[in-house]
Amino acid sequence: MDKTINRLFRIERDSEDVAVRLSEEKKELKAQYDKKKDDYLSSTREELNTQLDQMRQDFESKRQEKESDINQKHEATVQTIKHIVEEDEYRFVDQFLEGLTKLGVATDE
Repeated sequence: MDKTINRLFRIERDSEDVAVRLSEEKKELKAQYDKKKDDYLSSTREELNTQLDQMRQDFESKRQEKESDINQKHEATVQTIKHIVEEDEYRFVDQFLEGLTKLGVATDE
Protein backbone atom coordinates (compact mmCIF):
# COMPACT_ATOMS: atom_id res chain seq x y z
CA MET A 1 0.00 0.00 0.00
CA ASP A 2 2.86 2.37 0.86
CA LYS A 3 4.38 1.67 -2.55
CA THR A 4 1.11 2.56 -4.24
CA ILE A 5 0.74 5.75 -2.20
CA ASN A 6 4.36 6.70 -2.87
CA ARG A 7 3.89 5.95 -6.53
CA LEU A 8 0.70 8.05 -6.68
CA PHE A 9 2.45 10.83 -4.78
CA ARG A 10 5.34 10.74 -7.29
CA ILE A 11 2.91 10.76 -10.20
CA GLU A 12 1.10 13.75 -8.69
CA ARG A 13 4.39 15.59 -8.07
CA ASP A 14 5.61 14.77 -11.59
CA SER A 15 2.33 15.99 -13.07
CA GLU A 16 2.64 19.23 -11.09
CA ASP A 17 6.20 19.64 -12.38
CA VAL A 18 4.99 19.00 -15.93
CA ALA A 19 2.16 21.49 -15.44
CA VAL A 20 4.63 24.14 -14.21
CA ARG A 21 6.98 23.40 -17.10
CA LEU A 22 4.12 23.57 -19.59
CA SER A 23 3.00 26.85 -18.10
CA GLU A 24 6.53 28.25 -18.45
CA GLU A 25 6.79 26.97 -22.03
CA LYS A 26 3.41 28.51 -22.78
CA LYS A 27 4.63 31.87 -21.40
CA GLU A 28 7.81 31.61 -23.49
CA LEU A 29 5.84 30.77 -26.63
CA LYS A 30 3.47 33.67 -25.93
CA ALA A 31 6.46 36.02 -25.48
CA GLN A 32 8.01 34.75 -28.75
CA TYR A 33 4.69 35.18 -30.55
CA ASP A 34 4.26 38.72 -29.19
CA LYS A 35 7.81 39.63 -30.23
CA LYS A 36 7.35 38.25 -33.75
CA LYS A 37 3.98 39.99 -34.00
CA ASP A 38 5.52 43.30 -32.90
CA ASP A 39 8.43 42.85 -35.33
CA TYR A 40 6.02 42.10 -38.18
CA LEU A 41 3.80 45.08 -37.38
CA SER A 42 6.82 47.33 -37.07
CA SER A 43 8.28 46.24 -40.41
CA THR A 44 4.87 46.50 -42.08
CA ARG A 45 4.42 50.01 -40.66
CA GLU A 46 7.86 50.98 -41.95
CA GLU A 47 7.07 49.61 -45.42
CA LEU A 48 3.73 51.41 -45.51
CA ASN A 49 5.33 54.65 -44.33
CA THR A 50 7.98 54.31 -47.02
CA GLN A 51 5.30 53.76 -49.67
CA LEU A 52 3.29 56.68 -48.32
CA ASP A 53 6.35 58.95 -48.41
CA GLN A 54 7.04 57.89 -52.00
CA MET A 55 3.42 58.60 -52.95
CA ARG A 56 3.65 62.04 -51.31
CA GLN A 57 6.85 62.80 -53.20
CA ASP A 58 5.31 61.66 -56.49
CA PHE A 59 2.21 63.74 -55.85
CA GLU A 60 4.27 66.81 -54.93
CA SER A 61 6.40 66.38 -58.05
CA LYS A 62 3.33 66.12 -60.29
CA ARG A 63 1.72 69.08 -58.52
CA GLN A 64 4.83 71.18 -59.08
CA GLU A 65 4.94 70.16 -62.76
CA LYS A 66 1.29 71.11 -63.26
CA GLU A 67 1.77 74.36 -61.36
CA SER A 68 4.79 75.16 -63.52
CA ASP A 69 2.81 74.42 -66.71
CA ILE A 70 -0.07 76.61 -65.53
CA ASN A 71 2.33 79.43 -64.62
CA GLN A 72 4.04 79.21 -68.00
CA LYS A 73 0.71 79.33 -69.84
CA HIS A 74 -0.41 82.24 -67.68
CA GLU A 75 2.83 84.11 -68.33
CA ALA A 76 2.50 83.49 -72.09
CA THR A 77 -1.07 84.82 -71.98
CA VAL A 78 0.03 87.90 -70.03
CA GLN A 79 2.83 88.52 -72.54
CA THR A 80 0.37 88.17 -75.42
CA ILE A 81 -1.97 90.67 -73.78
CA LYS A 82 0.92 93.08 -73.15
CA HIS A 83 1.99 92.75 -76.78
CA ILE A 84 -1.51 93.44 -77.99
CA VAL A 85 -1.88 96.44 -75.71
CA GLU A 86 1.56 97.88 -76.45
CA GLU A 87 1.98 97.03 -80.15
CA ASP A 88 -1.50 96.70 -81.59
CA GLU A 89 -3.30 99.30 -79.47
CA TYR A 90 -3.53 101.86 -82.29
CA ARG A 91 -5.19 99.31 -84.56
CA PHE A 92 -7.87 98.54 -81.97
CA VAL A 93 -8.51 102.24 -81.39
CA ASP A 94 -8.87 102.75 -85.16
CA GLN A 95 -11.23 99.77 -85.41
CA PHE A 96 -13.24 101.06 -82.45
CA LEU A 97 -13.54 104.56 -83.92
CA GLU A 98 -14.44 103.09 -87.31
CA GLY A 99 -17.21 101.10 -85.69
CA LEU A 100 -18.47 104.20 -83.88
CA THR A 101 -18.40 106.15 -87.15
CA LYS A 102 -20.39 103.44 -88.92
CA LEU A 103 -22.93 103.60 -86.14
CA GLY A 104 -23.08 107.34 -86.51
CA VAL A 105 -22.01 107.96 -82.97
CA ALA A 106 -18.73 109.62 -83.82
CA THR A 107 -17.70 111.70 -86.75
CA ASP A 108 -14.29 112.35 -88.20
CA GLU A 109 -14.56 116.02 -87.32
